[in-house]
Amino acid sequence: MRRRVEAWDAALIRAALGKIPKNEAPGLAQAARLLTLGRRTNTKTSYASKWQRFVDFCTTTQLEQGCKPLAYLPASERTGLRYLGFLSDEGLVHETLLNPYLAAINQAHEDIGLPRPALGHYLNLLRKGFAAQEGDLNPNACTRMPVPADVVLDILHLGLGTDNTHTLRMCSCLVVCYSWYNRADTGIQLL
Repeated sequence: MRRRVEAWDAALIRAALGKIPKNEAPGLAQAARLLTLGRRTNTKTSYASKWQRFVDFCTTTQLEQGCKPLAYLPASERTGLRYLGFLSDEGLVHETLLNPYLAAINQAHEDIGLPRPALGHYLNLLRKGFAAQEGDLNPNACTRMPVPADVVLDILHLGLGTDNTHTLRMCSCLVVCYSWYNRADTGIQLL
């Protein structure tokens, strides 16, 4: 996985800065370093693994099924649609978890100056169908709903009115996570 992340970083640097000569111009090495720091390590690892899965679908999976390989770079919107159909058939990824798969495809393209293929009307429509099919297959599935602001306000008041340190910390964590759209890296250290 580390090599995939390093290859992704190298492609990003080449696309953004061109080939880096041995006698580097001032600021070039630091610009390259900052580009690679622009994404967190976990994001890069996730993108690399999901990108490899897409590449495997376009090549290995197609060949195994007796089909011609699909172009993955640049990929077409149709290839993205077929990939989502494959993921749906496979049944291992739920519609609500597709964003990282699509982001990996789009970022791989955007990072080297190509248009993002996993966007658009047909993709949105397919995702709605993906979700509808999942709902039809499992009518008892739980649906995630956003926490209403008045509930978070009640949690805030509970925290402000308690003498219990543990309750105060729990309430603070929930309110801060809500305020920052529940990014895991924001609230994880609060507890």
